[in-house]
Amino acid sequence: MRVREGCSKLSVVGTGMRDAPGVVHQVAVALSRADVEIIHCTDSNVTISILVPAAEAERAETAVHAQFCLDRGDPVL
Repeated sequence: MRVREGCSKLSVVGTGMRDAPGVVHQVAVALSRADVEIIHCTDSNVTISILVPAAEAERAETAVHAQFCLDRGDPVL
């Protein structure tokens, strides 16, 4: 078993992802552009969960919000 301390979990949740291919890719691109390390990623039909370093969690959240226009209140897949 491997333990890594200092992680934060970022979750993207929405039923609209069920019929929208490429959402995980868009999240990964957003985090890459923001220079946020992805430690681990899992997904289901309506949830994407990503572990990132705790020190990068706020930057990760901001990057994902910008990628999906959540800061404008009008999400875009």
